[in-house]
Parts: sequence; C-alpha cells; structure tokens
Amino acid sequence: SYIGFLPRKVGARRRLLESIADEQGTIVALESPHRLLAALKDVLLVLGNRRVAVCRELTKIYEEVFRSTISQAIEHFTEPRGEFTLVIEGKKERDKPQLTEDIERQLHHMRLSGVAAKEAIAKVAGETGLPKKELYRAWLRL
Repeated sequence: SYIGFLPRKVGARRRLLESIADEQGTIVALESPHRLLAALKDVLLVLGNRRVAVCRELTKIYEEVFRSTISQAIEHFTEPRGEFTLVIEGKKERDKPQLTEDIERQLHHMRLSGVAAKEAIAKVAGETGLPKKELYRAWLRL
C-alpha cells in the first residue's frame, strides 16, 4: 500500500506505522533526507527488522537503490541526501508446515515398528508443528 510521506511528528508516524503493521502487501512511503534516519528507526521499532529497498533520487542521474534490512539501512545512510522512497516488506504470513514424504516415511516406519497411532502422531506433531488431524489422515493412508 502507498502511504505517501510519513508524518513529521514521531507520535503520528508511529501510530500510522502501527495501523499498517499487519499489512501483508508491500508498503511504499516517501521521506525527506533530514527525516530519513528517524523514520527508519521508527519503522524498525514498530514493524521490526523487515527487508527494505531504500531508493534515493529515483528517475534522476544519481539514482541509488539500497536493498537490505532496516537495521542495515540505518547504518548505511549516515548522511542522507536527496529524496527517498522506502519500499518495505509486508508482514509475512507465518509459514505453515507441510506434510512431506519424509514425514510420511517417518510415520510409516513408526507404524511398522508397532508404535500406537496416538503416540506416533503426537510425537510427529510435536516435532513438526503439523496438525494432528492431518497426520492422522496420513496415518490412515499408509
């Protein structure tokens, strides 16, 4: 989402960042050179150390694009010059664990070894974070 220039005042800037903290899409903001470091520090504080592209002087002769994390951008831009566009990574949806062939093989091996379904599924669920229901369905297919 495009939010334009970040607010000048710290409180207003942090409130805006908090309101978009759960956005999963990319966030695009504009910032002036004398407020860049303060803005990046607030982004780091509110959104965490996400990946960012800090674009300086876009469409001009001295165009620069710095891609890294927010904390590294703070270290890189000690004396910022020019107008900046911040392209901030959206909030990542927590990666869901996937039932893989290795996990199915592990269940199959446990079944052949005589381990009870409930015990095997509880053990594998604890190790992988997969839902027991999904593991039970896989157990029945074996």
